[in-house]
Amino acid sequence: MTYVAEQEVVRKQLNIRETPSELLELWEGHVCACEGGYQWDYSEYLNELRVRDVLEAIMRAPELAKFPEHAEFEGRVNEIDRRFRSVLMENARATTDGPWWRMGVLRKAGSPYVEYCAKALGINVESVDP
Repeated sequence: MTYVAEQEVVRKQLNIRETPSELLELWEGHVCACEGGYQWDYSEYLNELRVRDVLEAIMRAPELAKFPEHAEFEGRVNEIDRRFRSVLMENARATTDGPWWRMGVLRKAGSPYVEYCAKALGINVESVDP
């Protein structure tokens, strides 16, 4: 079986709608939005992190680990992750459990995200709004 065919099997098993390529595009798009100062509220931010959750499930699928293409896929995720880590505060956590991408707090964002972090988390996020 080819890597792409095995990915399809894993997608069906995990009930994933998007292809791995689409997930990479979505994750990169979210990271780009964060690099520019995330403009939506915190609940939408958490919803968008679902993409990274799904990518993690694909990366951990043992059926895919044997393929050289999987290392390339993981490398691409890791590359985008590095960019995402750079927009997170170093010592601030939104929660103490869960994967690192769900615990992190953005350094800068628009007012909906900034206001939520201040009120609910007691964390001051830099506003990108004029």
